[in-house]
Amino acid sequence: LVPPMQIEPSGSIYGNVTIDDIFKQEGINAFVTVPTLELNGDEWGQVKITASASSFKSEIRLEELTVEKEGKGKVIASGFYNSPIATDAKVQKLNYVEVQGRAEQVSPQLLEYMLQPNARDLVGELNGSARLWGTPKEINIEGNGILKDAAATVDFLNTRYSIPYVA
Repeated sequence: LVPPMQIEPSGSIYGNVTIDDIFKQEGINAFVTVPTLELNGDEWGQVKITASASSFKSEIRLEELTVEKEGKGKVIASGFYNSPIATDAKVQKLNYVEVQGRAEQVSPQLLEYMLQPNARDLVGELNGSARLWGTPKEINIEGNGILKDAAATVDFLNTRYSIPYVA
């Protein structure tokens, strides 16, 4: 069994939110930057988030989320969230999130957070895509990926495994 992920994020957050009509609370746009994201003390690069909503009671669109660092690859995602207070007629499900993303040349060290304490010292390259959807209390995840020239140590077997890339 895989234990729950133990992820401790850190980093400074800078953002800008604009509202086209403050009295009607319409035309909301947000831009957020984390210059250096750290997960469990590991540096993962810069995060940029762009989001928008026609109002506080409508669907919140995640236009783009990127995490990028030289040598660690790039993660790109987009999607939406319908808050529990959404009243817009277009909103189908309340308190519902859906995000699609892809990873390009990402360090598989990211998987280590999910596999600890069973595996460590992951190396190689991860490429793939994923979809997350559901309510915040019940998130579903599906996707696929390719590991290239990967290796990991499985602690309870005290063995290092390698997965070579075959084109």
